[in-house]
Amino acid sequence: MKGMEAHSVAIGVPSALRKVRKVLRQAGFPLGKVIGRYLPFGPAQKIVPGWNAHRVGASDTIALLYRSPDYRSKADKGPVLDLLRANDMPFDDRGWLDCGGRVSSG
Repeated sequence: MKGMEAHSVAIGVPSALRKVRKVLRQAGFPLGKVIGRYLPFGPAQKIVPGWNAHRVGASDTIALLYRSPDYRSKADKGPVLDLLRANDMPFDDRGWLDCGGRVSSG
């Protein structure tokens, strides 16, 4: 299916995540995050709504997501994907990007 394959960039995952967050911040999109720990270990978590990107498992792929307190809120990815694609971050239609540039550790 067209647009569903993860496109690739030749940078590492940490660099790609920093670039995504920088582009979103400069464009005025709110950055979402989770603050706090799970209930057994401290106060309840607080979710700050907004956009963010994260690594998919242990892979070299990152995914764009919108965090909301109820986890069911759907935000339109279209404008965000267009912005990131215009900044040399070729995300696919799902909001995934493969980071093919591995950094060797020695």
